[in-house]
Amino acid sequence: MNKNNICVFDFETSDINTDTLQILQIGSLILDPISLDIIDTFNVLVKYEDWNTVSEKALAVNKLTKEKLDTEGIDIKIAWKDFCSFINKYNRDGSIYNRPIMAGQNIMTFDLPILNRYCQRFGPFDKQQNRNSLFYPFAFIDTITLFFSWFEHEARPGKLGLTTIAKHMGFSKEALASAHDALTDCKLVAKILKRFLMFQRNIMKKYKNKIKGCFANEIL
Repeated sequence: MNKNNICVFDFETSDINTDTLQILQIGSLILDPISLDIIDTFNVLVKYEDWNTVSEKALAVNKLTKEKLDTEGIDIKIAWKDFCSFINKYNRDGSIYNRPIMAGQNIMTFDLPILNRYCQRFGPFDKQQNRNSLFYPFAFIDTITLFFSWFEHEARPGKLGLTTIAKHMGFSKEALASAHDALTDCKLVAKILKRFLMFQRNIMKKYKNKIKGCFANEIL
């Protein structure tokens, strides 16, 4: 296990409706599966397809403007092709089993539906399985689930949002000042994810012999 690269990704969008929103920024990075260090990053602003459907509330959160997107944004078809090429570069042999493992904050209910919709538009998409053909299909890491598993019986931090967890773990105000930028959020997720996974690995080293067969001998 743990031979696949881990790909953290995040979309900044025009709205919160995953069925209709437009992607305005794509951020992504690759983590080495052993060291969990960042080995590559990807970041691109995307030119809106219809400005009239861009929510002011969304812009207030992601701090994007029409002028910035007009100046720096590229066509979604080009941005999506580049994003897919970035991910595919870290599939060791091109097989389904060695695709990167997707990771991110709240990807299950937000970023993944968006990913599947855009893959259906521009590829790659598995029609038989009705899902994207970019990532390892048998596992993913959503930090919402990870945070819940650690804090489900605790009064604090109280919420499972990325900035709330980051504050709880000691990130400075300066480190969080540019949150809701796609690549910045990916880096926050990567740093927190590495800390949790390394902690879990240390616990596993200590208790792995008690886990195997634990329902047979009831020693855990």
